[in-house]
Amino acid sequence: MQDDYERLVTDLLEWIHTKIGELNDRNFSNSLDGIKRDMASFTNYRLQEKPPKYVTCDTHCIPVL
Repeated sequence: MQDDYERLVTDLLEWIHTKIGELNDRNFSNSLDGIKRDMASFTNYRLQEKPPKYVTCDTHCIPVL
């Protein structure tokens, strides 16, 4: 059980550090199509990527505390 927890936490922290780097990139596109791609990418992150990671943290990290 502890090994599973450590693996999940390590994976989560790695994902967080990767996303921080991606989200800190402030080089936005200078065209309408580029902005639409940037918005679609952020929407995907907000609705698809982030919720499962939040659930992972909620179900595995909080009960240990």
